[in-house]
Amino acid sequence: MLDFTNTAMVYLMTIALVCGISGAIAASFIKTTYLRNQRSNFKGGGKRRRAAAAGVLCASLLLPLLFVPNAQIVRADSSLGNVAANIGPIAVAVNPVTNKIYVANYNSANVTVIDGTNNSTATVAAGSNTGAVAVNPVTNKIYVTNRTSANVTVIDGTNNSTNTVAAGTSPGDVAVNPATNKIYVANQSSNNVTVIDGTNNSTNTVATGSGPIAVAVNLITNKIYVANQGNVNVTVITPATTAAIPLNTAITPAANNTTNPTPTFSLTATSTYAPNAPPPQNIYFQIDTINGAFTKAVEQSRTATTLTANASPTPLQPGLHIIYFFATDGSDATSINPNRPQKESFGKDGFDSFAPESSPIIGGINAYLFLVAPAAATAATVSVSGRVMTSDGRGIRNVVIRLTDSQGNLRTAISNSFGYYRFNDVEAGATYILTATGKRFSFSQPSQVLNVNDETDEVNFIANPIKRFGM
Repeated sequence: MLDFTNTAMVYLMTIALVCGISGAIAASFIKTTYLRNQRSNFKGGGKRRRAAAAGVLCASLLLPLLFVPNAQIVRADSSLGNVAANIGPIAVAVNPVTNKIYVANYNSANVTVIDGTNNSTATVAAGSNTGAVAVNPVTNKIYVTNRTSANVTVIDGTNNSTNTVAAGTSPGDVAVNPATNKIYVANQSSNNVTVIDGTNNSTNTVATGSGPIAVAVNLITNKIYVANQGNVNVTVITPATTAAIPLNTAITPAANNTTNPTPTFSLTATSTYAPNAPPPQNIYFQIDTINGAFTKAVEQSRTATTLTANASPTPLQPGLHIIYFFATDGSDATSINPNRPQKESFGKDGFDSFAPESSPIIGGINAYLFLVAPAAATAATVSVSGRVMTSDGRGIRNVVIRLTDSQGNLRTAISNSFGYYRFNDVEAGATYILTATGKRFSFSQPSQVLNVNDETDEVNFIANPIKRFGM
């Protein structure tokens, strides 16, 4: 795109000036020749040529604007920036958590990685004829389809290292489900979808219609939708359900699945084992990964078969996150698993005692996807002030001024010896009611409605004249 903000304006002003002069010449010529037409039999060939030349000049000055590729006149208050990529950039994806941007370059077999903080770039090698790119913001993995080499390049966003995963023929579009850590690749020429398990890059294949060209994921239902160009239809893929575990944990969803940076989640575990169903003992959770140690949730309440606990992770960055959680039905060695008989026996090493074989039963590991919203900007505060005085300008002290906001919150101030009062730290952008009350004075306008946007220092109250006896 060509940015010629200042140059274009000067150029257009020049055109306007030239065309204006040309138009004046042409108008003058037409008027003169019309008046003299009867006497001179319109002998004005030279003037006609000069007027025509002026019109051609004006048109020639405008022509360059019609043939500048991708030209755009930019307003002075606009800001456009260009970041160099490689040959044939065809797709782009953003990781909002890391502020990194990934551009798939079709003709140069690589990916341009842009640092959103300063627009610096790095280049990561990919396969032949990259087609699409998708990001898992939870695992910080990036998936790039390579149409000609029939595979997917997996980029580790932490260090830009790569792995290659085989796909079908002509892999085109790609979509990620960060909640399940599954990646779906539409293989246009082999009429199927490659499903990649993000935990270990293992794959399986799901048949589709003819020419699958696009794929999308519903993060709530976990269903996958594949557009089949050849069949003019859509394949709907529903992930296979696993056998239900009698020890399951549920989470209370956040409003709109959105939290602040320090959320607390309520988790409830339920045991439905039969015939013996000991109560769940503990619930554990972890954020954004299932590797490493899980954190024990804080117990809130329990019944014979349920346990409720709160999970409070450390402060989180804005963006998408996943909480993984599960319950156990015992602690240490208390479980529904049978114990080995406690008896003594004589072995080759002498007498020993058989220890219990018991260990806690682990419930199903569940996941919940949520969004941490950026912290709300603190509203600007201003001051509101004024004066209480008589009609002749003398200040009145000890008058109570009440400032009430739209929520009914009340603040008070008292006028000083010169009648001045002041409220500090008043939130801007709100509407307030100011009311003046005095013991010895009344006011014709005791209340005023004020829309506060900036510093306000002229909210004055004028007292009515005091009526004296005999007057």
